[in-house]
Amino acid sequence: GKKEWKAISASAASKMQSFVSVVTDENYEKFIETDPHKNKVLIFTEKKNTAPLIKGLSKTYKEKLSFGQVKRDPELFKKFGVTTFPTLMVLSDPTAYKGEVYEMSEMKIDQLKKFLSTYAFQQQKKEKTQELTRLANKGNNAVCGKKSSNFCLILFLKGKG
Repeated sequence: GKKEWKAISASAASKMQSFVSVVTDENYEKFIETDPHKNKVLIFTEKKNTAPLIKGLSKTYKEKLSFGQVKRDPELFKKFGVTTFPTLMVLSDPTAYKGEVYEMSEMKIDQLKKFLSTYAFQQQKKEKTQELTRLANKGNNAVCGKKSSNFCLILFLKGKG
């Protein structure tokens, strides 16, 4: 048939390697838990296919960032407060559904790379958790960290006693 640029472009895009996961409300937890050392990037879209630009970026940063695409998922759109499409976001607090949004009117490769590079070479922020030990001493409630933590919470309850 006729060799028009749109047909050639679409054919080439369909053959591009992609390292973009499809993310839904059902598999979101698994996405954020996979590769915990990598920052997570979400692209919110109402389109069916992954844009060639996003496929290319996912390949460029495959060792540093995890890419996910949220397609037509009103539940995740709502949780993240996304109302315009496409929206590209690097997750800053995945469990609270918060992130840094790429704030450009157009998706241009140079600006996107500059934005993503900031997060590609940054350590994944992890919640710090403290292992606590419950102490029951003479009717007082106390919860303390390991001896090296310098953390102790003591709760005094007013009551009969």
